Amino acid sequence: MSETYEMTPVEKYDFIRQNKKTISFDGYYNHVHIDSAARTITIDVDDDYEFIEEGNEYMRLKNFDSPEQRLIDAIFRPHLIDDDGKRIGTPENEDDYRFFPIVSHKDITKKFNGDYVYRDVFHLNAHYGENNRTLFNPFAGLLITFPIGEGLLDFCFSMFGASPEDLLECALENFEYNNINKEITTPKARNKDELRDLECEYMRRSIVALDPYMYRSLYSSIFPPELEEISETSLKYYIFYLNELKREMRNRLKFVFDDTFYPEELSGLRAHERFALYAQKYGVPRSFRREESFWITSRMDKTSLECSRLPMDVILKKLHSNVTRKEQSPLEKEMELAPGKVGVYHSVPLFMSVAYKCCTIHDMLELEFTKMLEYDIKLHKCKNCGRYFIVKGNYNAEYCDRIREGNTQTCQQIAAQKKYEEKLQNDKAVSVFRKYYKRYYARKQVGTIKPDKFRLWNYQACEKRDMCQRGEITLDEFEEWLDGSFRNRNKN
Repeated sequence: MSETYEMTPVEKYDFIRQNKKTISFDGYYNHVHIDSAARTITIDVDDDYEFIEEGNEYMRLKNFDSPEQRLIDAIFRPHLIDDDGKRIGTPENEDDYRFFPIVSHKDITKKFNGDYVYRDVFHLNAHYGENNRTLFNPFAGLLITFPIGEGLLDFCFSMFGASPEDLLECALENFEYNNINKEITTPKARNKDELRDLECEYMRRSIVALDPYMYRSLYSSIFPPELEEISETSLKYYIFYLNELKREMRNRLKFVFDDTFYPEELSGLRAHERFALYAQKYGVPRSFRREESFWITSRMDKTSLECSRLPMDVILKKLHSNVTRKEQSPLEKEMELAPGKVGVYHSVPLFMSVAYKCCTIHDMLELEFTKMLEYDIKLHKCKNCGRYFIVKGNYNAEYCDRIREGNTQTCQQIAAQKKYEEKLQNDKAVSVFRKYYKRYYARKQVGTIKPDKFRLWNYQACEKRDMCQRGEITLDEFEEWLDGSFRNRNKN
């Protein structure tokens, strides 16, 4: 009887991240720029699948007024599906928003107030000179900038709970709503062009099918899978894939960055040393491949400007220059170039760009995680919400500056308010003062105490309170003075 082969931890790690027969995880080719000085990440999101030929069944564009409109339209749509994968919202205007049903900003603020951190750490920008239009993925073609570590934290604390059955039902509803056949009708590819068309067809169908589940985190939004088959099997594996990545990264955060995790043994180790110990224990790789690209482009955007370090006055000078020749220059004659060809390079600014190429969520998570090790990013666990946050300067910070769901204040503000209230409760002199202040203020409001006399009393009462806190008078003496400040209407 043959024994069943059991994979090693590394083999299991790799197998989870490998493409399967019915699902591929490397659908998008996003370029990731790292600003080492600012310690930020900028992702140039792939938009190849947004360009299709006229007459295609998907040929219905939606215009966005600004990147911020995409933020409202897409980032908060994750909440339109609950943790069980069921829809909990309906489109506002089905005629205008066929592919991307949205809720109003007012509804977002009311229902999902501040639970996501996109509004204050993820900055969305369109490329200069490009219109803000999208067909399938609202993030396509955007530049998304955020501090190193925030993307990983967002993914780790996003909710990916759903059943394959409910997710399949949701996908079929999306197909029916958009008049798309469940089975793909495109014939098998016979050459490279047809293969590319087929891949585009699979990707577009995948994005429509997974709306709005895939928008639960930034990385699941901009690294969508390519489903070759819309079935419970493929959707089950997608859910498993997301949750396994989340589990792995949350375990790393705790072991590598949490300073409250066995501090007596781990506090003397740096983050990369702690990860080496973690990798040895749990059998995960300690080395990761990165694919870096360099190119020269005429497209001016945030990342190409930073890489080229070309001053704006030089760019403007080139744009306003008019170097034209009707005859060939000596260099043009030597190189057999058309007249004016060299002059073009004097009048059209060119930029350099360097970026990592990431095609999958796990590629992006590993890149960001290793950059956190390289730059020694510090994390603390918030004592209010329990989530990790990046320490930006004050290494003793105990609370994050995020606004959690159901609140209007950050965790820092909530903690400060609680501390203030506890101080008031522990200070008996202040407690007695507040009791009489409320009593006499109410009498002032109804007119039994004149406003000028109340103001004078308040000034004197604050002095007496301070004297009591310094120990110059007793608490009983202070309360006796307060009680006798105005004639009590209930006493004869």
